[in-house]
Amino acid sequence: MLRPLILAERQESVNNMAAPWYNAFTAPQQAARNIKREVQMANRIMGAYPAQPFPQGLDWINTGSKALTLEGLRGKLVLLDFWTYG
Repeated sequence: MLRPLILAERQESVNNMAAPWYNAFTAPQQAARNIKREVQMANRIMGAYPAQPFPQGLDWINTGSKALTLEGLRGKLVLLDFWTYG
């Protein structure tokens, strides 16, 4: 009866050593799945409406004086920071 106990302790030890590596490997994948679920839920609750094109003549900051378009941002992660200057 001693042998199975030793194997169980060794397996637990191996699992404990592998846990940080496994968590570091799977955490980004799990986070991506969570974000996807959150977006799907938000779309169901609020309804998904396509963004309207940006109006012409906007002043863009930190873009090298190039006007941005929705098509140019498609597929990219976009952080919106609303503030004014004047």
